[in-house]
Amino acid sequence: MIRIINRKKILDINKVNFKKKWMISHAQCPYLVKFPKFFRIYFSTRERKSKEGNFISYSSYADFDKKNFLIKNVSKKPIISLGSLGEFNEFGNMLGSVIKEKKKYLMYFCGWTRKKSVPFDWAIGIAKSNNGSNFNKIFRSPIVTSKKDNSFLNACPMVYKFRNKFFMYFLSGVKWIKYKNRLEPIYKIKFASSNDGFNWKILNKNIIKSKTINECQTSPSIFYYKKKYHMIFSYRKGFDYRKNSNNSYKLGYSISSNLVNWKRKDKILKFSGKLEKEIQDMQCYPNVFSIKNKFKILFCGNNFGKKGFFIADLKI
Repeated sequence: MIRIINRKKILDINKVNFKKKWMISHAQCPYLVKFPKFFRIYFSTRERKSKEGNFISYSSYADFDKKNFLIKNVSKKPIISLGSLGEFNEFGNMLGSVIKEKKKYLMYFCGWTRKKSVPFDWAIGIAKSNNGSNFNKIFRSPIVTSKKDNSFLNACPMVYKFRNKFFMYFLSGVKWIKYKNRLEPIYKIKFASSNDGFNWKILNKNIIKSKTINECQTSPSIFYYKKKYHMIFSYRKGFDYRKNSNNSYKLGYSISSNLVNWKRKDKILKFSGKLEKEIQDMQCYPNVFSIKNKFKILFCGNNFGKKGFFIADLKI
């Protein structure tokens, strides 16, 4: 049994945005990177919605002290610029993960494109930085995008380096379905590998078994423990998930011995005690990491992390 205990909200978006027009709401997809004197948690945020109901997503970070996870600093501007006219990230950058490679920081992110027949599309890009604060795209084009067996909606790239090889776990679109006059995307978790972190070979299958026909899966966070790989991820039903807590994002669990074949065991993962009000309806976008050989988890709550994110201990 794995229990999520000692939960605490460590970032409230309303207390850190300081009237930034690009940081009005949401602190989604938190991802921690260890720096020598602090912990940096990257996250994605949103500007105010337009009259048409559209928004642009930006990537940011907050620095925390290493003892009590108190905020020391927040980025004063987005850490990566939007793409130029027609580029794959013209309408948003949503950070997935950051790794340090050869004294450089590599950021894998999702770029937003707007469409006509469907509301949007996503593709995965890569950017680099010398200091982990300001990133620039390495390529103007995405590194994972639509192709023969990967039609559309590629996002939330979680990249790891094991045994000198790169592994990416990401969501990939299956179909769009109309529900109550609204188009909804259906997506599953896929896997890709690479020798250099730039060129990726995608395994053409969904690696996590679905509970329901139109289940959506995203944000797979992987850690190694007792000679096994463990994954905590987000999943939800395909429709009526924004306000219906029965259908909204929850945290799932899978285990693997080889990083490719996974066995789903959601019942192993449990929240201890009564859920706090801000996470009662939704729990999503996990990021697992270790401090002094103890595992912790970052995650978001109701309304896709509209108000901020939490930290908790994993009792294994």
